[in-house]
Amino acid sequence: MSQSNPMPDLKSLPPFDLAVLGTGLLAFIVSFFPWFGVKVHGATVGGVDLSGFGTSATENAWHSYSVLALLLILLGTIVAAAAIFAKGSLPDLPIGARWIAAGLCSFGALLYLIRVFTLPHHHQSFTGFSATEGAQWGAYLLLIVVLANAAAAVISALSSEEQVPWQQMGSMGGGATAAPPMGSPPPAAPPMPPPPPPAEPSLGDDPMAPA
Repeated sequence: MSQSNPMPDLKSLPPFDLAVLGTGLLAFIVSFFPWFGVKVHGATVGGVDLSGFGTSATENAWHSYSVLALLLILLGTIVAAAAIFAKGSLPDLPIGARWIAAGLCSFGALLYLIRVFTLPHHHQSFTGFSATEGAQWGAYLLLIVVLANAAAAVISALSSEEQVPWQQMGSMGGGATAAPPMGSPPPAAPPMPPPPPPAEPSLGDDPMAPA
């Protein structure tokens, strides 16, 4: 019966491994903070107090394709945790687990960055009050966290013993010959083999031989 590998001590882990796990968990928590909403400022209109109207009209980050971004980031964090705590149980993959985690976290951060800067932003003023809709403070805090998560995942992969993906793919096709760079002269043709030596005449073919 084989014994399972003991879990590593958190204090002995590289700092960027801890950063990937911490920022991934923090991104999940911050995703429920006020992310998009409407703010209304004003006094009264027609005798109705509107100064507090709409202040609670906010939603979290789990909307639109920011959901896909968050799922990619969380999946990348889970893959990184598996590479840290259960590396021996992972299947053999053509790309290292930490590089898979870095790719997932980076792609998720890119999607979230695009989503934040494409959120609608409107401001309208009426008699007695003004209304503004757009990204809330939680959206920008989450942006900082997911960018830190992606950076930590890439640095963790670079500082690990895993080869970068293009080195791994190159080693898989190690028998292939690299093409010469563009603009270089064509390789020289191999030299022609020397002509065969002339055949020596036999005695029967020698006209000077006695009959």
